[in-house]
Amino acid sequence: MKISSTENIDLHDKLFKNWDNYDKWAPFLKEFQQQYKYKCNGIIPALLGVDMLFVNDELKEEFLEWVNQKIK
Repeated sequence: MKISSTENIDLHDKLFKNWDNYDKWAPFLKEFQQQYKYKCNGIIPALLGVDMLFVNDELKEEFLEWVNQKIK
């Protein structure tokens, strides 16, 4: 799943354009990566770019649950 200004735009705006939200999840992305690395067969669970985020498609639901808990 790609979250960018052209794909998953609503989620992108929620995660990247709202600085309060960004500060609640982005610094902790490594936590998500470590928690789910075993499910990805050596593929990184999530990768953060400057203004986008790639999440392994197999972990879409887990990521959405995780990030929603962070930005409550």
